[in-house]
Amino acid sequence: MATLKAIINKTERKTDFSHLVMIRITQNRKSCNCGLGIYVPKKDWNTRGRLENKDWIKRGNVLSQAYNRAIEAAILGLRETVLSFEMAGASYTAADIKERYKLRLTGTNDQGEPDDFIAFFADQLEKREALMKSGNSSYSSFKRHRSVFRKLKAYRPMLPISKLTVGFLEEYRSHLFTKYGNAHNSAAKDLAVIRTVYNIAEKYGLAKPEKNPFQNLSITYKRTHKQVLTSGEIQRLRELPLDYSSRVNHIRNLYLLQFYARGARVGDMMMLRSENVDFERGRIIYVMEKTGKLMSVKIEDGLRWVLSQYLPVKATGFLLPFLSEKLDLRDREAVRRAIEASTASINRELKNILERLGITKHITTHTARHSFASMAARSGANALAVQGMMGHSSLRETQIYMQEFLDEELDAQTAAVLSGI
Repeated sequence: MATLKAIINKTERKTDFSHLVMIRITQNRKSCNCGLGIYVPKKDWNTRGRLENKDWIKRGNVLSQAYNRAIEAAILGLRETVLSFEMAGASYTAADIKERYKLRLTGTNDQGEPDDFIAFFADQLEKREALMKSGNSSYSSFKRHRSVFRKLKAYRPMLPISKLTVGFLEEYRSHLFTKYGNAHNSAAKDLAVIRTVYNIAEKYGLAKPEKNPFQNLSITYKRTHKQVLTSGEIQRLRELPLDYSSRVNHIRNLYLLQFYARGARVGDMMMLRSENVDFERGRIIYVMEKTGKLMSVKIEDGLRWVLSQYLPVKATGFLLPFLSEKLDLRDREAVRRAIEASTASINRELKNILERLGITKHITTHTARHSFASMAARSGANALAVQGMMGHSSLRETQIYMQEFLDEELDAQTAAVLSGI
């Protein structure tokens, strides 16, 4: 554990021959000094002063009592700072102790920056949570920021903005690979969240644009292959003989419901109720939980086949039996937790269902969206049409879903051009 000792700066003095009182902080044989803003003549300094006696400044100095209390407070404050590092199990240096202590004491570090990044991130996370609970921000966005915050705080409980450098971020990226086993794209997404929070700090004047480390840090994403089911595999899944009342049948129907409802999200389909289905108009009408968009989907043959297993018999409650009827729909976070918990078990069982068909792809409920987008693109639908069908907020999001098809189109057109040479 670090050691603390009150000293005076003997090498420098003011014109009145007084010297600055400092606390020498030593950790792992490396030291730094924390000035207290107190100046005393060398003759008034007791080199044998001790904390239990509070006698660093000799009684002959008229301000000895006040100065000794200030030195005592500094040492105790630094001890608390050391303890906070120890309790967090974090590695730290003498400079880290000084930095955190000055932040606690004055709210600024040596560069005059008013807050540490972790504290600012925590404040932004609280604001994002409030927006999420009021319906003005998505849960997925809040969840992503919360996950990034927890990992960053565990790695560095206190992070002065001046320490948020390219070197630190590259070290942290390596930490994400080794500690959490994050893939390249997962680590890139974490860094992108940190960049977002840093940019907000910059807008508030807490960080300087010219020191923005993300100007010199490369955040790239590797192309990944999206797993999808083909139209033939969708048909085989539909034709698989299952007991209508069994859980596996409900899981099969949930996936098909997502697919036939234009790649709907799993949570939206879990929350579907009889009042969302208008057979007279031939449409399913619901509000997307993530974006708040009103979706109206025509009931074609596939949807009718799934819905006929539940309506008109099930007149109230959720159509599919995955969420408790006692769930308080006003508590959005409780609803999302219930959906996440149910989805995890559904994905495990979905894998077993598909293996019965000889399908060994890594398929989850979310791939119903990718499967629909892929088939829509191959049927000739353009990106704007797919965006509207799937309720994407931006065309860029749609293009991510369609990227593999777009690559194939470009390859085919390139081949056509080159064939004439």
